[in-house]
Amino acid sequence: MEENNVTLSKLIKVAFHRKMTLVCVTIATMVIGLMGIKFVYNNPREKYVSEYKYNVNSFNGNGHYIDGTKFYFNDLTSYSVLKEIRDGNRNFSNIDVEAMIEDDGINIQYATEYNKLDEVQDRYYVLSVNQIYFKNKAQAKEFITAIIDYPIEKNKKLQQTINYTMNLDRFDQVEFYSNQITYLSNQLDLITGKYDSLIASYGDITLRDGLTLTQHKNDLTMYFTNNRLGVLSYELQQNGYVKDYDRQINTLNIEKKQLEEQIERNEKMIEDLNDIVENLIKTSNTAQSFDLGSYNSKIVELVTQNSSLQKQVDDIQKQIDNGQTAPTAFVNTLNKYKKELEDQTTKYRAVEKEVVEDNTKAFTINTNIIKAEGGISTVIALAGTFVGGLVISCIVNLIIDNKYLYEDFPKVEKKSKKKEEPVAE
Repeated sequence: MEENNVTLSKLIKVAFHRKMTLVCVTIATMVIGLMGIKFVYNNPREKYVSEYKYNVNSFNGNGHYIDGTKFYFNDLTSYSVLKEIRDGNRNFSNIDVEAMIEDDGINIQYATEYNKLDEVQDRYYVLSVNQIYFKNKAQAKEFITAIIDYPIEKNKKLQQTINYTMNLDRFDQVEFYSNQITYLSNQLDLITGKYDSLIASYGDITLRDGLTLTQHKNDLTMYFTNNRLGVLSYELQQNGYVKDYDRQINTLNIEKKQLEEQIERNEKMIEDLNDIVENLIKTSNTAQSFDLGSYNSKIVELVTQNSSLQKQVDDIQKQIDNGQTAPTAFVNTLNKYKKELEDQTTKYRAVEKEVVEDNTKAFTINTNIIKAEGGISTVIALAGTFVGGLVISCIVNLIIDNKYLYEDFPKVEKKSKKKEEPVAE
């Protein structure tokens, strides 16, 4: 009898002989393998990563919010911020931010990209979060987007709470016209400075009304170029107007008395210094010499100071004498300037709100907001488990039909066709 050797063709024939076993074992292996890769291997390894940046320098690196408070990019992954985001959206109720922090499962970096000449080409954030904390990719995308948008949303809320009318609020609380003019001047500087800050952050953009930020600023500055607060201040100084004579007379007299007492003290010091100088000269002889420069300098300093103090006394006396004579035109002009600054402040707040809401944005470096990194991809997992399942099913077939490696498969008799009955003649 001729010995049957195991050949490659026999191996292949036996391995693929049982088709049903081949299909069932391959599918079962793929299912088990895919579940193992997804829930056992990938879960602790896969991360969702987002690369993004903001269109304003205040949020690129450590900067400031619109109210002047500090912005630190590391705060975006702090427990307080993550908890605030989680608690603010019931879709995030299952996200364990405590474990995320404890396991160091979230990380943010401010990356710098250089060109071939080692020059800074780009700067952007890289935010990565472990996949295990989310029930699906859609939830991860929504949560990471909320982290990215957090400083933008906080900036909008802060903008609504800033008090831009503090100077105007104090205008009616002070006793002196000079203080009122100072507060109006401070308000003018505040709003023009705010326009400059907006332009520095966003550029000279055009707003919905068709005007640029510079044109809005010029509308304010041009008014007070034609109607100068300094003119009112000069008129007040020359005439000594008092806002409320009955209320201010005691204050003015106290200030005047304090200045006059200082003048008397200075005069006494001048007299004493002159006596010292005279005594030194009288008691000296021709063989002695004295350095009187320090005494003379101090005397000059006190005389100059008294001259300035006397000017203040004279101004206060003028206010006492003429305080009830403030003309209606002066008061009306002062109030008109206040009303203009109130209107301009209201307009600026609306401009700032529009700019902040429409032009503070985050945008991603890549096409997708998030991308998955780490673990085994679905395509590779499918291919790998299919190949593995095919190999295992072939091994199973070889085990089952092992004897046919050494002998031929039994011949299967073909069903015979029914013999045709002879046609009767």
